[in-house]
Amino acid sequence: MWVSIGKGKVPRPEFELEEKILEVFIANNCVFSSAAHIKLAYDVKRLGWEQVKYLASNFSPSQLGQMGYLGVRRLAQLRRDNEQKFQKVMKELEEVVTR
Repeated sequence: MWVSIGKGKVPRPEFELEEKILEVFIANNCVFSSAAHIKLAYDVKRLGWEQVKYLASNFSPSQLGQMGYLGVRRLAQLRRDNEQKFQKVMKELEEVVTR
């Protein structure tokens, strides 16, 4: 199933964490790709939120891609392109992920 967002569509979230991450991305107008929320949810489940925060803040997008952390890579791209939006998104993600 797909969910329409603006002019595009993304896969309907199957899990609560994916849905919460997608809501944060949409609220901040930073839907990167149709699967960014799924990839980030996978990385959060695999690594834990503290490790995701550390990696997104300290590694380049290319380094994260080489390590296979594609969801965290999207956050690092946001940090590189718009530091203020990155800080806002990280704060909101922390609220929904750690609940």
